[in-house]
Amino acid sequence: MIYMCNTGTSAAAIVLVLFILLIIILGAYI
Repeated sequence: MIYMCNTGTSAAAIVLVLFILLIIILGAYI
């Protein structure tokens, strides 16, 4: 699961998770 066939898909998934975590953190402070 660490090494995925499609690097673009895994990179997009990581960015999406980081974006969601950022929204949750900002939401906690606001």
